[in-house]
Amino acid sequence: MGTVTFDLRIQWSRPDPAGNAFEATEGHADLRVGEKEVWAGVHWHWVDLLAFLAENWVFLKMEQTYPAGLKPRMPHLLRHAAVERWELEKRSGLITDNRIEAEEEDVFGFECRHDLACALEGKWAPSAFMLREGNHMLISGDGFLGREKYSSVMTMLKELGDEIAGRLRQIDNVVARLRVAEWDQRERRPFSLELASLVTGAPINFLDEISGDRGAGISLNDNNPEIRDTVFMAAARMAYGASLSSRSAAAILSIVAKSPKSVSGDLRVLWQDAQDQMNALPVGLSAAEEGHLLAEWARNRILPQHREEAPPNLDALVDGWMVPVCGLGLSHDGVDAMLCWGDGHGPVVIINSTSARNRKSSGHRAALAHEICHLLFDLENSLPFAEVISGESDDWTEKRARAFAAELLFPRKLCERYFKDTTLASFIGEMTLKFDISSEIAAWQLYRSTLGTKLTNIQKGELKKFVSNPDGID
Repeated sequence: MGTVTFDLRIQWSRPDPAGNAFEATEGHADLRVGEKEVWAGVHWHWVDLLAFLAENWVFLKMEQTYPAGLKPRMPHLLRHAAVERWELEKRSGLITDNRIEAEEEDVFGFECRHDLACALEGKWAPSAFMLREGNHMLISGDGFLGREKYSSVMTMLKELGDEIAGRLRQIDNVVARLRVAEWDQRERRPFSLELASLVTGAPINFLDEISGDRGAGISLNDNNPEIRDTVFMAAARMAYGASLSSRSAAAILSIVAKSPKSVSGDLRVLWQDAQDQMNALPVGLSAAEEGHLLAEWARNRILPQHREEAPPNLDALVDGWMVPVCGLGLSHDGVDAMLCWGDGHGPVVIINSTSARNRKSSGHRAALAHEICHLLFDLENSLPFAEVISGESDDWTEKRARAFAAELLFPRKLCERYFKDTTLASFIGEMTLKFDISSEIAAWQLYRSTLGTKLTNIQKGELKKFVSNPDGID
């Protein structure tokens, strides 16, 4: 995906800091997200921004879920989604006033942690919500939505925080010393299950059941005294979000704990090539378009000798990279597979052996193709990663991986070669057998190929019978 420009900078009222903490950090701030000028010359004392960043740094780094099980389309729409649900459930008698009050407190807490405008205590400014989504940061507000590289956004915020702190270090002031000390200690939050619950979105009892003596016998925090973004925390977040049982989650953590960090030389080279390819993509692509282009590149890069008319051997490919693939019976049939990676562990692919789709070779191959996308394009440096393959997941990264998997297994251009003088049903049946793919992949690839625009309404209606989301075909 082409990045959306995120830029936050301050023009100081005086070149050299003087006076108290407020006077030393007085200035005008400009905030731009893509083409949207969110803040234009907002005048304030920006010691408040330093305090906000210091207090919420851990949450900006690690929190990736919404409170109360809510799933708004964009972070700034959280309250709107909450009010809609409260009103609906209250009319139906499904919610009490006490529960509304508790969820309201959770929503308010999220807003205070993730809305940059909350840094301006006593002054109104347009909201700019920030929420991490894997290796990206969502930034949204009224009339804008940006999706930047997580590392780039955090680097910019750190540099701005250091700039404000640098001004405060030059003056002798009680408030200045306090704010600088908070900034310097921003990463040092003592670990607790309460804090882990906030950053993973999983209840305390769930976290307690999957770790320690009651679960996998491991430390979610990898034995660090302070909260850390570990692969175990990422796996806990993923497992709870996928509605897995605590027993299944504990089994996942156990597999990850037994998987030492092991990255082959071939995979390291591929990562660099994959990042170069990502950086070369045009700006503004959809998730499906990006997945398609990345798969075209991947087929040439990782399958150079492969004949298009034969299904690629993905098990041998992943085995050649020395990435272990483990089978595990999970409590949720809707979960097909997952990939876990982080400091000291992985990568490791876990395939749900009880999934109905994985019992077929076409389902197993689709899961591996999906994970290859994550292996190549989503494992950035030491950022912990835990992603689940589920038909219920609808985030950007998963949409891209689904499109990648389809193109890797069955390139769209083959539709033009094989869809001749035959019915849709015969074509899809033939392709599923020839390329060992699901009828859904065959149907979507036909629809997204150059032939898709030539299909009649009757043919599109027939095509809808083969896909799980027929509304996507119009």
